[in-house]
Amino acid sequence: YALRPGNIRVLCRVKPVLREDQQEDGQAVVVTTNPDNESAVIVLHKGKSRTFELDKVFQPQATQEEVFQEIEPLVTSCIDGYHVCIFAYGQTGSGKTYTMEGTVENPGINQRALKHLFSEIEDKKDMWTYSVNVSSVEIYNEVLRDLLSKDGEKLDIKMNPDGTGQLHVPGLRVTEVKNFKHIKKILATAKRNRVTFGTQMNHNSSRSHALLTITVLGTDLISGTKTCGKLNLVDLAGSERVWKSGAEGERLKEAQNINRSLLALGDVIQALRGRQTHVPFRNSRLTYLLQDSLGKGNKTAMLVQISALERNVGETMCSLKFAQRVCAVELGPATQKIDRTAQCEQCS
Repeated sequence: YALRPGNIRVLCRVKPVLREDQQEDGQAVVVTTNPDNESAVIVLHKGKSRTFELDKVFQPQATQEEVFQEIEPLVTSCIDGYHVCIFAYGQTGSGKTYTMEGTVENPGINQRALKHLFSEIEDKKDMWTYSVNVSSVEIYNEVLRDLLSKDGEKLDIKMNPDGTGQLHVPGLRVTEVKNFKHIKKILATAKRNRVTFGTQMNHNSSRSHALLTITVLGTDLISGTKTCGKLNLVDLAGSERVWKSGAEGERLKEAQNINRSLLALGDVIQALRGRQTHVPFRNSRLTYLLQDSLGKGNKTAMLVQISALERNVGETMCSLKFAQRVCAVELGPATQKIDRTAQCEQCS
């Protein structure tokens, strides 16, 4: 992470070509990676070859563990009092939820990150004491829903009245967790409550943006110094072309809201890239909620998920062009949330 200090780190994961995809006629593979250049991905489009340079490109056969190892330093820095955001971006069906949530047999970043956090906490138990709190929400049709409440309670986003400039979600269920086993139950609840439906592009499409937030409060047992780290793990809903996904009725409304919020994210990225004085965080619930992760002084990584198939080349090109814009964003040096005198309020 010393390669481009202050920038958003952009990683690319190419979805493997599945057997059912190979059985379809005319589905050529148009995306290639270069084993000798781990930062390049090559796309064949309209008879021309275009190379995109990012921070890291994973081969289609890359494992969940390999992907996590690349962002593990970011996860560790959360314990030291940094705000961290890791989000998956890409078209519907490109593998974002697999990368973030994974499966029972092969867990993704969410479980691996939390397991790593508890391992680090155990290693430091003689010098530090920590409390870990977890919340999980989704943004569905521009409505914020609590994934840990029984009825998916609808919530609002407000500025914290304490004058710190931090965001506050009144009524959000925040659960203190003591061990990794407890975490697995919470993740299962959140997954069960998230909105998914089938489309022509993806038989189990996530129709919402899901945000898992882990807050780590640390206290140095000798000096009394307190740190506040926050880790946001975001599985964005997939961008989609309505004519291609066959979305109608409620699915069409979902797709329109998904695309609008992703467009708002693009506007935020463009403003940050241009170092504009006004960044339009409030244009969508998604960007408003991510304001304290995408703002200055934070550590951010984006995993852009792409398909290697010819039928998806248009979406792949759009995703990679967006990824290159994100590469150029400078957030400035990361700042540690630390309080040497009293209870840290940054993450409360």
